[in-house]
Amino acid sequence: MTPVCYEPVCEGDNAITSDDAIIPSYSARGCVIIRLIEILLEEHKRIDEMMDLLDLSVKKAKEPSGLPPGIMAKELDFCKNFINKCHEAKEEEVLVPELQKRGYPMDRGPILEMLEDHKKGRAILRRLLSSEKNAREDERQRSFSEMAAAYALFQYEHMRGEEEHILKKADIAIERPAQEALAAECLRFDEEKLGKGSHSRYLESIKEIRSGLG
Repeated sequence: MTPVCYEPVCEGDNAITSDDAIIPSYSARGCVIIRLIEILLEEHKRIDEMMDLLDLSVKKAKEPSGLPPGIMAKELDFCKNFINKCHEAKEEEVLVPELQKRGYPMDRGPILEMLEDHKKGRAILRRLLSSEKNAREDERQRSFSEMAAAYALFQYEHMRGEEEHILKKADIAIERPAQEALAAECLRFDEEKLGKGSHSRYLESIKEIRSGLG
């Protein structure tokens, strides 16, 4: 499996090029071969940004004017697809098998805790998504606000625990060549789950929501 470079101008046999800038801060550094854990940590930063926007949306929803049109739908789409289908699924289907190969148990310890956390998060997410089904706009925004606040708090705490107890250790346990190969697998994984250019679309979505909330 070939290591991945997310700078599209890179050439050579040792890089997969892509217009999908998972790590946009690398764009000025030329061709950079990145690791699995870098991808997951960078996705945490993007999720943190969205959780900050959810918190801001909660405040906006309580104002007389309510949430601007389209904001709720974009935030729900990000939570449903980027967080659930892209990021957490990648942790479960790419990261966990690699840790298992290196002796990490699934029936106890940090991996079990992470998987249980993902179940809890999806339960909150289902309730958050159901808020959109309310017929009345005031009820829809009230329900959204309640569950958005709960989901944001959960994700903040979950990701910090994951970084401390899993990703730091995984960065040591999984050798760099393996991590580079897994980074390429992540790109294919995302394209299969959400389509080509998915990360770029969701990075743009964050910008649009931030602009819409003022």
